[in-house]
Amino acid sequence: MAYLTNIFQNRLHGGHLRPHTWPPRSPDLNPLDYFLWGRLKSLVFLPGRHYENARDLSIEIVNTLNRIPREHIHNAISSWENRLWKCIVNDGQLFEHLK
Repeated sequence: MAYLTNIFQNRLHGGHLRPHTWPPRSPDLNPLDYFLWGRLKSLVFLPGRHYENARDLSIEIVNTLNRIPREHIHNAISSWENRLWKCIVNDGQLFEHLK
């Protein structure tokens, strides 16, 4: 949390939450949700498009993110706190099947 606070300063959401550990690579806690990852991937990896190196790919990812409407990004992130609480309530077990 200290690292994230240092990097994002007052742009970090959920600052009132105490730091919790959670399962690594948990799809239930992915803050960007599957919609945003899928949308980004479909825009960056167009058919026939190849990148010469990681730097070119990185630049394209940043440029593409800047073209995605902020509302879409906000909506993808806004449900993260709710999922965190579901994880806590369910003792770290899977919870995506719950309404």
